[in-house]
Amino acid sequence: SVRDQRHSLVHGEELYDLQSDPSEKNNIARENPEILGRLRKAHRGWWESVRDSAMDTQPFVIGQPGQGAVELTCMDWQPSRATSEPLPVGLWEQETLRKWQAGIKASGVDGACGGWLVDVKSPGEYLLEFRSRPQDAAESRPFAKGSVSLAIAGEVFQSDIPEGSDHVRMEVVLPEGRHFLEPVLLGQRASDLPQGAYFCRVLPKTIP
Repeated sequence: SVRDQRHSLVHGEELYDLQSDPSEKNNIARENPEILGRLRKAHRGWWESVRDSAMDTQPFVIGQPGQGAVELTCMDWQPSRATSEPLPVGLWEQETLRKWQAGIKASGVDGACGGWLVDVKSPGEYLLEFRSRPQDAAESRPFAKGSVSLAIAGEVFQSDIPEGSDHVRMEVVLPEGRHFLEPVLLGQRASDLPQGAYFCRVLPKTIP
């Protein structure tokens, strides 16, 4: 719908007076062609202004003044650029992730890789915190012994993953601007293929 301070245009055809009809039951489009035309024109203008970028992937903003931790999950993954493995069907279903974490194949694979487009507003040192399950999950899922790496802007950061840890932190330096953030974990899948970070928090290094 399109709204101004008084009227609401719904589906480009129905017009309602929000002041006298807040529940939008009385269509007044026929009696008010000028208002109908004005709101339609406003909608067309808005669409023309955003149409070219409407289907673009929007980045996760990191490092805004006063911003705390940014939560990234595999539900928002873009296809991997570190591997040739495609995103499997069913990645966005919790049951798929549960099976992978139990060592059971889902959608024909035992895990997946992917990453996020980010827009870093404040370059500098950050902490990346990786978990197999969300921090507030009732039960954590420990990692197997392995390692994690991140390649970004020509730099490669690496850290060991201790056996049985429920989270892993890695210090990185993120440059300003848009980047593809794709941590790659090794030693976590039965197939021995690389695994993406299912849950990742990005924290300014000053957060303990």
